[in-house]
Amino acid sequence: MAEWWQDANRNERCQFIASLKLAGAIEPQRDTLGDRAVDAILSALYAAPSRLTIAPLQDLFGWKERVNTPGTVDAINWKWRLPFALDRLPDNSELSARIAALHAIASRTRRI
Repeated sequence: MAEWWQDANRNERCQFIASLKLAGAIEPQRDTLGDRAVDAILSALYAAPSRLTIAPLQDLFGWKERVNTPGTVDAINWKWRLPFALDRLPDNSELSARIAALHAIASRTRRI
């Protein structure tokens, strides 16, 4: 999502914002999505009446890295790894705070 946003033109961004009814929550002129914008998008998606909502891990954290590149077969695909060791997660207050914010969104929208 972060990479798509960076590459999208202003019109495409405005259409996306309008489709999720996020006017005022996301600034289409900004080339990056901050946590506030990502949270607004996730909240809108999680609040949808669909039975399932699937979000890649990178989208939850606003990371640009990709697990794979669709339509390609090369040595880079499916090699992505978390940018931190799971056993060190409790030591990372910024990451822990982000996880707590994601949990709050999922709880508020009754996805957990």
